[in-house]
Formats: sequence, C-alpha cells, structure tokens
Amino acid sequence: MASTNMITVPAISAFSANITTTTSMSLGNTYDDIYFEFSTETDRDKIENIQVLINGKTIRSYKAVQDLLDENTYFGYADNNGYLAIHFDQEWLRQLNEVKSLGIGTAGSGSQAVSTFNIRWDNGAVSGNVKCWAKISEPKALGPILFNRQFPKNVVQGINDIADFPRQGNLVAAIFKDGGSAATDNISNVEVIRANKTIFNVPKKLNQRLLKAAIPRPRGFLSSPDIFPVDNCLDGSLSGFVDLRREAANDFRFRITAKGADSAMVVSLLTVNSLQGG
Repeated sequence: MASTNMITVPAISAFSANITTTTSMSLGNTYDDIYFEFSTETDRDKIENIQVLINGKTIRSYKAVQDLLDENTYFGYADNNGYLAIHFDQEWLRQLNEVKSLGIGTAGSGSQAVSTFNIRWDNGAVSGNVKCWAKISEPKALGPILFNRQFPKNVVQGINDIADFPRQGNLVAAIFKDGGSAATDNISNVEVIRANKTIFNVPKKLNQRLLKAAIPRPRGFLSSPDIFPVDNCLDGSLSGFVDLRREAANDFRFRITAKGADSAMVVSLLTVNSLQGG
C-alpha cells in the first residue's frame, strides 16, 4: 500500500530583501506537493520570478506570485494566507479511470536520474522568514510531469494570432492573462485554429460555464476578469491532450480578440511531457 508523508525541507538559502532564495530538495523521494510558510502574507506577495528546476532545466515558471495562486485556484486548490503551495501530483488527471501520478520522482537512474531539484525566486523588500514542507510518496523514477511555461505577448486592439510558442509536450491548457489591472476585461474571445480550421471558438461567459462543469474537478472560478483559459482536459482524460510535437507541422495557433492594446499579456502553456521534451 502506498504511503504518504509530510517532511520538513531544511535546505533553504537566505531569505532576505532583494536577493534570490533557493530551496534544494533532497533526492530519493517522490514529491507530490511543496508548501512554503511565510512570516506574513505581505512577504509572500513580494516574491517574483518563481522557478522550479530539475537538473537545471525549468519545468515551471511564474513571473508573479499571483500567477501561481491563480493556477492553484483554477485547479481547485485552496489558498491559505501566508502559505504558498506548488502541486505536482495532479490527482484530477485520469487515464483509463486510474489516477495518473505526475509527482516529481527523484529515485531513478540513467536517463531518468535526477541530480538536482530546486525551487527559487527573487525577493522584494521582505522582512520575515520562510519555512518549507514537502508531501512525499513512495520513491519512483522521474516520469511524465506537468510543465508551465510563461511568455509575454504584445497584442493590439482587435485580432491577434499567437503561434510562436514551444512545440513540446501534450497541451493541457493555455491560459491568457491581461498584462494590466486585474479589473481589466480585455480578452473577449479566443479561437483555436488547426490546419486553417477553427476547432474552438466561444465567448468568455460560455467558456466559464464549461469550465465550471468540468469533471472530475470543476475548474475554480477566477474572480479576476482578466483571465481566459482554453482547457483541453475538462473531463480529466489524457485523450483530450493536444500533442504539440505533431502539431508543429500544422497550422496550429490561438486567435485572441482584444478590446484594447496590451503590451504585457502573459500566456501560460500547461503541458505534460518528459524532462527530455518527449
């Protein structure tokens, strides 16, 4: 029977203003979730440029802490003041009615060997301290994992085609977020185009209804009107994924309708693939 344990993570570099803090995970465990506790929620909100790295390769990136909080809300994870959680084992993802484990296994060897597993971020004017815990399960080798790649996009008022994104892994969701105020409601519609044919095209309100009806886990309601998700996995089945490697030879793109210009839109691509990009 599989066991799950919570352990403390002591390997945290100095947490002080205007430096980079790094947390190093010991190897041999399978990491399902990692939790950071800050002295104050204000300190938590002052960190930025969060990265999760395995063997020096970035698998998750969040420019602002709110981007990670929004991702957690979207996938139905509760937020606790002063804490910051990074979830790896997405239990809502299912294949053939069995839970698909995406935890970070660090007990492998050869091509599956993990030599370093780090989480780092840049501090603002923080003043307290930070502690870390990890939820671990039975040791295993590194398998498929959930990536989150963020990149900025400059959009103009009207129609914008976005096609210059990494063509690796299986696409779970693409989340578009306005670069301005959270009160901004700039994205009115998103289309997905494949081989010059529209395969997804819904307005924002209908899209929100579809997200709330997702099973086995409804997508969390994001109170900020500046976010528009396009989710390929609303039924929790891996069959809904889009293989971006296969689509590299096709005309596969997103078409954004913006009410106004936005010089700092953030596009988050959530994909499942191996560390080697397969």
